[in-house]
Amino acid sequence: MPVCQHCGNTNLIVRGYRISGALKMTHYQCKRCNKYTTLPSVPDKNRSAKILCLDIETSLMKFYGFSPKTEYIPHELMIEDWSILCWGAKWLFEPEIMGETVTPDEALRKDDKRILEKMWDLLNEADIIITQNGINFDMKKLRSRFLLNGFFPFSHVQHVDTLKVSRETFGWSYNRLDALGQKFGIGKKSDMEIEDWIQCGLGSQEHITKMFEYCKRDVAPLLEDVYLIMLPWMDKHPNLGLYTDHDGDVCPKCESSDLKWGLEYSTPSARWNGFRCQSCGAIGRGKGKENKLRGVNVTN
Repeated sequence: MPVCQHCGNTNLIVRGYRISGALKMTHYQCKRCNKYTTLPSVPDKNRSAKILCLDIETSLMKFYGFSPKTEYIPHELMIEDWSILCWGAKWLFEPEIMGETVTPDEALRKDDKRILEKMWDLLNEADIIITQNGINFDMKKLRSRFLLNGFFPFSHVQHVDTLKVSRETFGWSYNRLDALGQKFGIGKKSDMEIEDWIQCGLGSQEHITKMFEYCKRDVAPLLEDVYLIMLPWMDKHPNLGLYTDHDGDVCPKCESSDLKWGLEYSTPSARWNGFRCQSCGAIGRGKGKENKLRGVNVTN
């Protein structure tokens, strides 16, 4: 029987799986303290999806201006463009938060090529990436710097942006990571001031280190836990069951086989035998003709 490594409670729920070497690791959440525990389960050679949570921090830009109320600053007035100061990343359920920062000299020269090499490798390895506002910020910024630093495009990955999910699915008053973290009881972001970004741009090692800790906390526990909490509600989430050969039906969100059948799952063309996952609470439907309750076959 699995036991919470934090409080010793045995009332745990399965939150997902990950293959680590020759072991299949099961990730549990404690119903008492809400903390996570990862334990080995049965050996498994099958491959689960590689899910990467990531976040980046960029430097400030410098401009000339005629007014503090200027809404658009022409390119000719730019003194210095932005660059990446640091990045943080974490494989879902794994304990290590990876990351790199520029050196003070690299910060002064706006040289982020060295720290992008590992980030590029991770993106090539990942099947799915998790970000907060990554569609409009992190991934566009990364692609820009990859291109300018001579990198080729990284492999295609599926992208789950928790900001996009939050805005499209829920009606929160605020959708920022800090607000979601506090609403869900995870905690708040580290305290940062604009002076910290200014000092990073001036090559302060103290402030670069502080920025890195800020970035890592955004990755975990904030981004990872916000993602896991909202996961059962994500209708457009990639089907995790496609990444591993399973003997039967599994939850598309967490790959659990602990399913309670009896629901009807409707699609535009048919109604299917549906289930509720007893691990994460998501709903899904069976696959194959035997699970179709009624409807027409759609052919091209």
